Amino acid sequence: MMATIENASSQAKNERIDNNVNLILTGDIMLGGEFPALKDERNLGWEYPFRKVKPLFEETDIIFGNLECPLSRDGPVADKNCILYAPPDSVSALKYLNYNLVSLGNNHINDYGEGGLIKTIEILKNEEILLFGAGRNLKEANREVIIERNGLKICFLGYTTSEEHVQSIIAGQNTAGCVPYDFSKIKYDIDRVRNKSDIISISLHWGFQNYLYPSPQQKELAHKIIDAGAHIIIGHHPHVIQGFERYKHGIIFYSLGNFFFPNFHKKSGIPYKFEWQEENNKSIIARCKISKVKVEEIEILVSFMNMDYQLEILDGKDKEEAILRLGKISKDISMDNYNNFWRTYNRKKTKELLQKRMRQMGIKGCIRQAFSMRSIKHIVKLLITHIKQNIYI
Repeated sequence: MMATIENASSQAKNERIDNNVNLILTGDIMLGGEFPALKDERNLGWEYPFRKVKPLFEETDIIFGNLECPLSRDGPVADKNCILYAPPDSVSALKYLNYNLVSLGNNHINDYGEGGLIKTIEILKNEEILLFGAGRNLKEANREVIIERNGLKICFLGYTTSEEHVQSIIAGQNTAGCVPYDFSKIKYDIDRVRNKSDIISISLHWGFQNYLYPSPQQKELAHKIIDAGAHIIIGHHPHVIQGFERYKHGIIFYSLGNFFFPNFHKKSGIPYKFEWQEENNKSIIARCKISKVKVEEIEILVSFMNMDYQLEILDGKDKEEAILRLGKISKDISMDNYNNFWRTYNRKKTKELLQKRMRQMGIKGCIRQAFSMRSIKHIVKLLITHIKQNIYI
């Protein structure tokens, strides 16, 4: 299988005395929602949300993000309640922040069908932004990206799932979509790229939305992936910051949160505006220094999207509180009786999210949702998933 390889070790900006590579990891990126209308109304540019954080993204070897929307409406709209999209020219925001790599392996990249995904791939390639995790077929979606910087080769592979709590579209032999995160498949891919990579990074679109903690199954899978030879796991999909974990030679970021993800309008029974809460507007920016064998250093920054749709880096008391909370969550994940902790947390969170959703939708929305056959099937599947999570041993 042919890899996508970018070699820039000869570039002047990467000629350093040491053999380290600087890597920035960011979470979910969605450049649509309410922001395009605000941009046009105020005559702003696509760079506007990122002006305050721009200096952080200078002089960095590799910058990664999860692009969670198609940049085209070239295909049929998906039969689902939540449809995401950003205009094609929004790619200039990624260029402004010097992104050279994005994962497309997520549950919204197919929101405008194969046509939308294929056109998005073309747009990114025209801007020389590397991509992985989705493609025109499974073979293309599963193609690794290897970036060489300063003599080190960093490999990226991306996976997601079609399970009910994520609902990604999985690619087929002749159909566009994403790569499923079956462990045997991931292990096979790690073995396949091991001899041509110094560091292997695995991007996973997984977990439960708005959960501050990964499930025990996620933790077990992450450990198995590191044991199989990966060095970095980059998690996204919950739309909130989860903890991170040092495990053996690897580092696991269970969820980096929403890097940039404006409010949007969603259809569930009746259309309603989906507004993120404060915790959804915070995100980890992980700055990593990588050597030939592992991640040597990590600097954790917490960004926040303000009401004006601009990103800021938390400082002072806000930064201290965010880092303390992240530390507590990370410590909880490492506890010996995490399975019992998770069962209690999962029951409480399920009830909380159900009540929150009912408030958002209102009485009319709840009634229409209740009498929707598609919604009944969806609720049954979620209940089955919930039961499985609670009986996990």
